[in-house]
Amino acid sequence: MKAVVFVKEGQMALEDRPLPELKPGHILCKTLLSGVTNGTERNSLMGGNYGGTYPAQPGYQNVARVVAVGESVSTYQIGDVVFSGGHHKHVGYFAPDVSQPEHPDNLIQKLPEDLDLRWACMFGMAAVAMHDVRRSEVSLGEKALVVGAGSVGLFTSQIARAAGANATICDLDPARLDIAKSVGIVHTVRIENDETWQQIKASGPYDVVFEDSGAPILDKIVGHTWGQGLITKRGRIIVIAGRADVTYNFNAGQSHEATLFHASHFDRSDLKEICRLVTECIVHVEPLIKDEVPITDAPSIYERLRDL
Repeated sequence: MKAVVFVKEGQMALEDRPLPELKPGHILCKTLLSGVTNGTERNSLMGGNYGGTYPAQPGYQNVARVVAVGESVSTYQIGDVVFSGGHHKHVGYFAPDVSQPEHPDNLIQKLPEDLDLRWACMFGMAAVAMHDVRRSEVSLGEKALVVGAGSVGLFTSQIARAAGANATICDLDPARLDIAKSVGIVHTVRIENDETWQQIKASGPYDVVFEDSGAPILDKIVGHTWGQGLITKRGRIIVIAGRADVTYNFNAGQSHEATLFHASHFDRSDLKEICRLVTECIVHVEPLIKDEVPITDAPSIYERLRDL
C-alpha cells in the first residue's frame, strides 16, 4: 500500500508499506479519504516543535471502510464506514484496536449513511475544537474570543456559538474571516495593527479566549502589566496551537486571576458529539474544504504547505 512519508525537512514522498496485520480485537480498514490540514502537518514537515525527526508519517483523519474484523470483534461489521481519529497515518489500510469499543481512547466512529464523507475527513480538527470548547466550560451568554481562523479556530468559533457564547473571531487573513461569516460567525475582526487590538479590547472583556494561532501574542491577551488584558476577572485562556515556549507577564495574569488551560487531541465523547453536530448541520464543514485530490497528487499539496 502507499503511504505519505516526510523523508526530510520540507520533502514528502509516497512510499510502499506492507499491509497491517489483523490481530484479535482489531479491524482492518481501507482508507477512502484522509484529511490534511496546515497546522500540525506543516509543523512536522518543516521541523517545527512537533517534528524534526525524519522519516516521519503524518495523518490522523481517516475515513475508511471496514474490510475485515478480527476475532472477538462484534461492534463493527464488514462494510461499515468509519472515521478514525487515531494516529494511523495517511495510508491505504490501517488496523485499529477496537477491543474496548466505548473506551475514551477508541477514536473509531461509525458514520451515518447520509453524511458527506468529505465532511467526515475533517472530524479530527473539529473534534480538537470540541475538546477545547468543552475544556473551557464556556456557557450561554459568555463572551468568547477566538484568535486565529484556521481550521481549528473556525470549528472552535462554531462550537462555542452552539454552546451559547457570543463569539468573536479574529485573523490576519480576510479570506479566512469570509469563511467564518459563511458559517454563521457574526463578529469577525481583521488584525492589522495595534489599533485593531485596542478595538478588540474595547468590545470585551472576554470570559474565554481561545488562542488558536500559535503566534506569540499572550501579551495581547493577558496584558503587558497589571490590569491591561482582554479578559474578565478570572477569565480563561485556552492555548491550543502547537508551540515550544510560552511567556506572559505574570503580574498581568495575576491581576485577572486568569486560568490558563492546555488541551491535547480529543476523546471518544468529543468525536461522537462532533459527528452529531455536523450531521444536524449545527457545525458546518463544507466551506473549510479547499481541495480534493487523489493520493498520487499528494506531493503537490505538501509543496503548497511547505511554501506558505
